Amino acid sequence: MSSYSCTKSKSLQDLQAKLRDAFEKEKVDIEFVKTLLEGYESNREDWKQYVTLDPHHYTRNLVDRGNGAYNLIVLCWNDSQGSGIHNHSSSNCFVKILSGKLRETQFEYPVSETALKKTSLQDYGTNEVTFINDDIGVHRMENPSHSEPCISLHLYYPPFMSCSVYDEVHGKETPATMVFHTEYGQKAQKSCCEECPRPH
Repeated sequence: MSSYSCTKSKSLQDLQAKLRDAFEKEKVDIEFVKTLLEGYESNREDWKQYVTLDPHHYTRNLVDRGNGAYNLIVLCWNDSQGSGIHNHSSSNCFVKILSGKLRETQFEYPVSETALKKTSLQDYGTNEVTFINDDIGVHRMENPSHSEPCISLHLYYPPFMSCSVYDEVHGKETPATMVFHTEYGQKAQKSCCEECPRPH
C-alpha cells in the first residue's frame, strides 16, 4: 500500500509516522502535508504531555525534529496571548488547531519601514489547518478568547530558529530567536524567557 493511499491518522503518533514518510520523498508535496494534518482528528490524550501554559506568554513545545527535515511543535496560548508580526525565514509554516480558536492576521511582506498592509484576518477552530510562507506574507497569531486557552500544532519545513519581527505602524524589523519551553515533554535546558522577542 502506498503511503499516499491513506491520509487519515488515528493518533498523533500515527500522524508523525506519516509525516516522516512524506518528508523522505525526493520532492516534498506541500499540499499532501497539509492533507495529512487535516486528516488527524485532534485527541487531547495524544498531546496533553506537550501542554505547558504560562501566565505571561505562549510556549513552544518540541514534539519531533523530523530527522532534521522539519520541526513539529505544540504551541500553547493562554487566553488573549499572541505573537508579534513575523516572517518565517524562507520556511513553510503549517498550523493545525488542536483545541480552542486561533486568530491569524496576515500582512503583505514588508519591503520598507512603512506601516504594514493588512491582507486578511481569519479565526481557525479545532482541527482546521492554515499555511503561510514568505511568498504569501507575514502574520500575527493570537488567541482571541478572554477565557479559554488555545493549543495548536505547527510544522516548519525546513526548521528554523530565528526570524524577523515587524512593527505594524512603522514596519521596523527586529531579529528574533526562538527557543523551546519543553522538548519531547521535558523542560528544555534553555527555555523561553520574557526578554526574548516573541515570534511564533
